[in-house]
Order: sequence, then structure tokens, then C-alpha cells
Amino acid sequence: MLRTTLSISARRAIIGATFRPHIIARCASSTPSYTIVETKPEEIKKKQYPTSPHLTIYRLPLPAWLSITFRGTGMALSAVFAGVGIGMLGASHELVYYINQLQQLSPLLPALMKFAIAFPTTYHFVAGARHLMWDSKPWQFLTIRKAFASGYIVMGLTAVISIALAFTTF
Repeated sequence: MLRTTLSISARRAIIGATFRPHIIARCASSTPSYTIVETKPEEIKKKQYPTSPHLTIYRLPLPAWLSITFRGTGMALSAVFAGVGIGMLGASHELVYYINQLQQLSPLLPALMKFAIAFPTTYHFVAGARHLMWDSKPWQFLTIRKAFASGYIVMGLTAVISIALAFTTF
């Protein structure tokens, strides 16, 4: 091991004197010098500590799941719409032709496909409005009780609007 005694200026740089001068004064008065110990890689022994189970034993609350889903639907929508757009560049027919072909396979298939598009789109829109409300007035909308209540509202509105859009003909 290599031991080095540092000067006062080096100690202040390490501790961060510009941000926390009260810590410097306390440290400087209690210990006369600091020692940094440099350990070489061959001196480090691998210790086998158990892995923290964190998410395997902790149940995420509803607002956390809704926030994760909000981000996931945003990424999925971006990927799907970009993929369809890029795919249609090389397609031999327009999108309406392919939709009609799917409708001939099964009359329920277009409704399921519309729901598959409407659900993440609606969820992302409604959850985005919820996040905008939180950003506009956090002291009013961002309490634990209101976060759970708005989460249930988001889920309910998403279900109703998605089902309505899935069975609506345009």
C-alpha cells in the first residue's frame, strides 16, 4: 500500500471547500492531516457479499408502475409509428389496402388492432396530462393520496376511451 500525506490545499480540494466550508473546519480541527490509501489491484481480495434483493422484496406502488408504463408506452409508440412509417416507404400498396386485407381475414381483427394502437396512445395522452398537472401545481396535485386517485382516474379513462376508439368506425 502507498500512503500519501496531503497538504491543506489538497485536503480542501478533496473535501470540497468551496461547497462545504463547515466540514473543512471540523475536519481540520479534529485531525491534523489526512491520509489517502492507494490499493493496488493485486492487493484487493474479492469478497463475496450477497446481492441486495431490493426489487424482489419491495412492491412498487401504483404511481411508480404508472410512471414506468408512461415511459414505456412513449418508447413503444415511437418505435411502432417510426416502423410503420419506414415500412410504408417500401410498401407496394397504401395502408388502407393492408387494413382491408386484415379485415377479410377476420372481422374482429381490425377492432383488436385499433385497440392495440388506441390503448397505448390514449394511456400516454392521459398520463401525460396527469404529469402536466403535477408540473403546473405540484403543491395541489402531487400528494400521495392524489397521486393514487389520479392513477385510478388515468386507468379508468384509458380503458373507456380505448374501448370506444377500438369499436368506432371512421
